Amino acid sequence: MNENHDNRELLLNYLKQVLTADDLNEVYFGYAEPLPEISVPLNFMSRMTFSVAGASSVIAAYDGKIGKRQLLPGKALFTGRNGWAWVTKDNPHVRGISVVFMESYIRLVYGELSYGRILYNPWYHTTKGPQEIARKILDGLNRIMFEKDTDRQRRAVPLIKALAYQVIEDVEHELSPPLTRAERTLKRIMEYTQQAYHTPVNRASISAELKINPSSLSRIFKENTGTDFNAYLNQLRMEKAEFILKNYDLPVEKVADQCGFTSSNYFIKAFKKYFGTTPGKFRSFRNDE
Repeated sequence: MNENHDNRELLLNYLKQVLTADDLNEVYFGYAEPLPEISVPLNFMSRMTFSVAGASSVIAAYDGKIGKRQLLPGKALFTGRNGWAWVTKDNPHVRGISVVFMESYIRLVYGELSYGRILYNPWYHTTKGPQEIARKILDGLNRIMFEKDTDRQRRAVPLIKALAYQVIEDVEHELSPPLTRAERTLKRIMEYTQQAYHTPVNRASISAELKINPSSLSRIFKENTGTDFNAYLNQLRMEKAEFILKNYDLPVEKVADQCGFTSSNYFIKAFKKYFGTTPGKFRSFRNDE
């Protein structure tokens, strides 16, 4: 993985290519629920995905029902807050670009895949979250997607285009603040962890992925945040567990899997230490409210 100026220009060019094709005519809406069988992150504001070339079979909660649709050039997928989607492994060579809106940054990522195997996967993160105009457009799209019996497409398509152009504008004119080497490293650690916390990652695997010595990772994280890295990773997982237990009736084993735990017993122990009660009792308290 790498993140640099070259990636930024490359990704912006792909996004411009999608928009200047002038054939964007339909938006699919993906929701947060129901949850899929596999684990997915639930900590982003929204995401929009475009096909650059080829037809991708994408599974998502389309209008509240899990299904599969073909994401072709001219189609866009917009997932609202905490929405999810994944490309199946039965696709031949496909290319696509996504824009993921986080609270503190925007992630542009390009994917070139062949039957589930990633061939090329550059990405770029902005130094700030969505600015005012982008946030207003996101709010509009998140409202439109929940409407019933309205012509959503007539308004959603122009908004998707406007949002993409606004991202291009913001990224092209972004002024990166001067960061120390430690600050840049911390930024990479936090952003990667926010993207992967729902899988069985740990300090060692993240260090290997980012090519950082595990001891250096812990030291940089502690010195710059005042918090242990493992505590931060656990916080992300506990926030997701809380969201799931409040909104879904999944078995504890499934909740553990969704939050990146390989053992339900370890999940229960971690949950009780964090919240002071077990997942089952936590759910009961919420149901009684």
